[in-house]
Amino acid sequence: MADGQLDGVRDLRALRQQDSDLDDHEAQDLDDDEIDAAVQAARKKIGVQHRRGGLLPSLLIYDLVVAAYCAGSYGHTIFSHGFSPNDATAPKFWTTIFFARTTYGLLAFPFLIFNVPVLGPALTKCKATGYDMRGVLCAKLSGGQITKVFQLRHEKAAAAKARAYQPRRETTAAPSAQDLV
Repeated sequence: MADGQLDGVRDLRALRQQDSDLDDHEAQDLDDDEIDAAVQAARKKIGVQHRRGGLLPSLLIYDLVVAAYCAGSYGHTIFSHGFSPNDATAPKFWTTIFFARTTYGLLAFPFLIFNVPVLGPALTKCKATGYDMRGVLCAKLSGGQITKVFQLRHEKAAAAKARAYQPRRETTAAPSAQDLV
């Protein structure tokens, strides 16, 4: 039994079925091996690929080394010369911080490949996601899709408002000529 959520997709039917099939006592009897087996079977069924990240872990290690280098070398400069942000050496302190940020930014050039329009999505093979109004994870909408959703919601709200302001019709019939005589 899975928790109803697999790789960002919530299966509401599975959650409802799970809630109706299990009571609290039975739910405690599930072990991690059963849950892992169910998740693996579901991933195999829908064809989820299992990857280790390719080049990204190496780039993150590189980034960690660069950050440590910048923090260590410029931190050593600040502390060995006694620069402080609050006294007469404040301009030197802030200049050193500026150079640290600039050095870190320049040494992050390997990550620029992810900003290239065709290469970035091809390397990561991931889709932009977000949460809808109900809190369910879903794919990010394009600009045209957002406009369409906005228009549909606006039309629905206008129709509801129009229904709310319609004058009520009398349900009783008007008196006939015989009733008046």
